[in-house]
Amino acid sequence: MTTPTDAWLVLASGPSAQRVDLSRYRADRTICVNDSWRLRPDAYGMLAADLEWWEEYLGAVRAGFGGYCYTTHAVAGERFAKHLYYVPLTRSDRLSEVPMQIVRPMTHGANSAAQAMQLAWHLGAREIHLGGVDLCAVNGATHWFGEHPAHIDRRHRMWDSFRDHIASLARDMGERGGNVVNLSPYSVIENTGIWP
Repeated sequence: MTTPTDAWLVLASGPSAQRVDLSRYRADRTICVNDSWRLRPDAYGMLAADLEWWEEYLGAVRAGFGGYCYTTHAVAGERFAKHLYYVPLTRSDRLSEVPMQIVRPMTHGANSAAQAMQLAWHLGAREIHLGGVDLCAVNGATHWFGEHPAHIDRRHRMWDSFRDHIASLARDMGERGGNVVNLSPYSVIENTGIWP
């Protein structure tokens, strides 16, 4: 058996997510993004930023996931307050300086993976490994599980801005003594000098 690392894992939903060796990561140091909770139902938490996603999948999450559930969508946070922790966004591309709290401002990373990175940081992570952060199609697939329903799946049109936000956030974490490792063999995020 592999000895788990002390790094936190942000497990996003790109096609490479299924290639991540989950035995290397502690469940209590894993934050899943959207549907990736199904790969790690014992994870510490999961984050989905979009109201439409929560409207579609809250029932399944409640039935199969026991960790903390987060959203950065104000309406989702209010509508599903009994089940979700709402984390408000600030309008900045820099990592928030606000002391760690469960509910506190988070910088706007434009996507759930970037926001999950920030959540892990504010929970104490200084080494963050990214799984499934491909931000590109792999053999025609944009997610490990297939495609979202049409009313949800519109984000791939924004991949360029997602790449920029994640690379910028990783550089910011590096400047503050952190380390971000992208596990994706497919990722097209520009090399920032912090990727292996």
